[in-house]
Amino acid sequence: MRRPCATLVLSLAVLLGGGAAARAASGTVDRELDESFDVEPGDRLVLRHEDGDVRISPWDRDVLEVHVVYRADYSEGGLGMSSERDFTVDFERRGRDIRVTGREIGGGGVRIGWSTMKVHEHLYTVRAPAWLELELRGEDGDVEVADWTGSTDARLEDGDLTVEGYTGALEAVLEDGDLTLRDCRLQGSRFELEDGDVDLARVGGDFRLTTVDGDVTARGLSPHRVSIQSQDGDVDLQILPVEPLDLEVRTADGDARLELGDGVSARFEVATADGVVRVDLPPATELGEHAHGATGSLGEGAGRILVRTEDGAVSLHGGR
Repeated sequence: MRRPCATLVLSLAVLLGGGAAARAASGTVDRELDESFDVEPGDRLVLRHEDGDVRISPWDRDVLEVHVVYRADYSEGGLGMSSERDFTVDFERRGRDIRVTGREIGGGGVRIGWSTMKVHEHLYTVRAPAWLELELRGEDGDVEVADWTGSTDARLEDGDLTVEGYTGALEAVLEDGDLTLRDCRLQGSRFELEDGDVDLARVGGDFRLTTVDGDVTARGLSPHRVSIQSQDGDVDLQILPVEPLDLEVRTADGDARLELGDGVSARFEVATADGVVRVDLPPATELGEHAHGATGSLGEGAGRILVRTEDGAVSLHGGR
């Protein structure tokens, strides 16, 4: 079985390398690129950052400025097609869209041998007015957005997304990355995660969140209209009094723990298929408990809290 494989490799080496002797090469890529655009409300930044990290923050100028740093070392050896490694960024304006696309160059084709690439820094620093709309597409890079108001659509593969001080409509789809939100007031927002965890602190407004394997933790949640669905992860929420309050939590295999702060006004309904329900709410009225669920009211019962689990346990308790 080994002899045919060896013959095939030798034939490929002659075909692709043209009979050239094996060789080794190494080098360094060191690039800094800058570009700026005048912007006005309705404009959008479309950023394709691949494996690069992104840092976005506002300033008081009607100008978008993008600064990109890329530093890497590479080495390779063997037979086959090869080209010098490099990196560039394409800047282009198409109507209301400003497109920024980072591209690694070289190292393509078929090669018999070895190749390594060590990236030391790959960073996009963006400054713009906070109302600029954002469309972000990345692979392994992490994204940080601070004090923004323009609608934002982020789709990442393995990168983490951290958003602080955001007000407005935020949409994020993450595969293996974590989502962190701090001091945000959301409107019509949507989040979808596969394997990442969600960490919320002082977040309120209107949003829908779905996760597969990750846990959801929230401290200081003000759910005007919030829906959280989790497949295998746990959901742990600290709820603040807010009007109107509308919260729906659904889990499959995970547990759900809700801590309700003083002054919360809502009707609550809890049910689980195979789990255990524990309710420790001394101020609750009209309390009805059974083997797999509970109902009741807090305050004037103005809001709504609905919790559904399949195999997970549910705990409702007051603030400590």
